[in-house]
Amino acid sequence: MCHQFSTFYVCFGQLPWGRSCIEHYRSLKRQCVFSHDEMLFTIASSPTDIGIKLAECLADDLAVVIEHEKHLRTDLLAQVN
Repeated sequence: MCHQFSTFYVCFGQLPWGRSCIEHYRSLKRQCVFSHDEMLFTIASSPTDIGIKLAECLADDLAVVIEHEKHLRTDLLAQVN
């Protein structure tokens, strides 16, 4: 099942692939041309437009984003102090 959000389509099964691509690019120290996180936030901003399967995948992927952000902030604070 796919959902359209303004300029892109999202199938719930594709979200983990997107996260894998982001991690792969990060391991190569390369910048992505597409913001996976921005796509997640756009989807999350319209919760009534998505089904339960996409919502479940979205919640899992957003949890990864939040944990990564916490890790980055902890590292930054350790460098400052």
